[in-house]
Amino acid sequence: MEKHAIAGLHRLVPARPGNEQIVDLLRRAIVEGSLEPGALYSVREIAEVLGVSRTPVREAFLQLAKDNTVRFERNRGVRIVEMSPQDLAEIFEMREWLEVPAAAHAAEQRTAAQLRSMEASLATMQRAVEVDDEAALWRNDRKFHDAVLRASGNTRLAVYVDGLRDVVLRRDSTTVRHGRTPAAILAEHLPILEAISRRDGPAAADAMAAHLRATRQILLGSEHPPAEV
Repeated sequence: MEKHAIAGLHRLVPARPGNEQIVDLLRRAIVEGSLEPGALYSVREIAEVLGVSRTPVREAFLQLAKDNTVRFERNRGVRIVEMSPQDLAEIFEMREWLEVPAAAHAAEQRTAAQLRSMEASLATMQRAVEVDDEAALWRNDRKFHDAVLRASGNTRLAVYVDGLRDVVLRRDSTTVRHGRTPAAILAEHLPILEAISRRDGPAAADAMAAHLRATRQILLGSEHPPAEV
């Protein structure tokens, strides 16, 4: 049996990882590519890298298996699940169902503090565009969407959608890598913020829908999707 080398995982390990950190650490490793899609890994070897026993690592992988992030293969190890174009299409459909009405609710009921949080995220995105810092761009893109979802009044929704974004990133699916400029990504967020700022629910919903559909179209086009999605 062949298991994949654990490249770069050590970079993500805190000095003394606790049990509660291991799931988040492994999820981050999958998103960032230290644990590669399609690769097979040994629980024992990962536990050794993390400096913990096999039990918390196995339990963490069992939790990740619940959302099909990994798959246990009997007597072989743990496989990082690869996502298909159809998976990508379904995730963006789900995001549109959830984030479009959430943007409308956020516009109608956001607080001044919540609006400032959105503004701060976009301001940091602007600085990231200016210095060509893609990592900072995506961190603050994520913070902006999280702030909108939380302003809608549903914290669980924010956590759930954040998980969907992780699944997309497992394919290295960012539109910058498919011809979309950072400036264009930033520009799509501005109408969302403007509508929420003036408490215009329908406009916020329309702007969020346009943003998600543009992202979906670019990513699915790059993945050669089925004719109907």
